[in-house]
Amino acid sequence: MIKEGAGVENLYIEKGATYDITVKVTSITGYNIDLADYNIRAQVRSSAKSSDILVSFSCIIDSSTTFRMVLTPSQTSSLPSNGKYYAEINSAYYDVELEHKIDKTVIRLLNGTVSISPEITK
Repeated sequence: MIKEGAGVENLYIEKGATYDITVKVTSITGYNIDLADYNIRAQVRSSAKSSDILVSFSCIIDSSTTFRMVLTPSQTSSLPSNGKYYAEINSAYYDVELEHKIDKTVIRLLNGTVSISPEITK
């Protein structure tokens, strides 16, 4: 449940693997949320100041209160990592925004760190 401000949820992404998580929006203070009324966008960057997008999630609405954040294997393979094995991870940052389709109000829903684990099998 999101009470005030964006929720913090850190992500762990394995290079070369499909990434697919479901997010349930239970409530946002001051807003009645039906996801059908919103466009959802989510991006990963090396820092908040970076103009370069490392990857954009496909955000797929499943119901009025749930959506999925999806990356394909080719998208996760493109993420930077220079570790020699799975535990030597790189870090990046992401957030998820909801933009109302009519009045263009933007709500930051989630944000956090993205840990990127290197791929061994290619």
